[in-house]
Amino acid sequence: MTTVFEIRGLMIRQTVSLVVLVVVFLWGIGEIVRASGGGGDSWAYLFGIAFIGGAIYGLRQLLTDSRDQIARLEVADDGRTIATLWRPTGTLKLEARNGLTGWRYYVKIGPRSIKRPYLFAEHPDHPNPLQFELRQDTVIHDGLRELAPEAVAEFEASRGSSKPAS
Repeated sequence: MTTVFEIRGLMIRQTVSLVVLVVVFLWGIGEIVRASGGGGDSWAYLFGIAFIGGAIYGLRQLLTDSRDQIARLEVADDGRTIATLWRPTGTLKLEARNGLTGWRYYVKIGPRSIKRPYLFAEHPDHPNPLQFELRQDTVIHDGLRELAPEAVAEFEASRGSSKPAS
């Protein structure tokens, strides 16, 4: 297996984010328990509700944003691909015997109009398109270039560079 795409540290960042959200949620519960335990401090109730609400919102965002994001893509000599996605309970590995299909370049507009380039691909066993986040400093592996030549060419044209002809 050859790794043709990888976002280093994605799994660790997502897991640390999950742990922080769990701690914030538990802190919020602790604030509510402390407020209801005697003093009746209304600020503790407010902080508890805010912490719990923020943790739930953050968890929803974390799960939504990382649901289809690829952490690693590996290709075998026979054309099989294994796409690895982060999940709260571990990793999800999607294998495709004939590779991924429907490759396309896409630019997401994020907060404050930040443009984030992606490659999207279809997997037969996954309901949503798989998302390959590309950064401006992303070096495209030749194996990924072979899997999605048009999409990679469009990405490289958008950043004003391309691989020199060999």
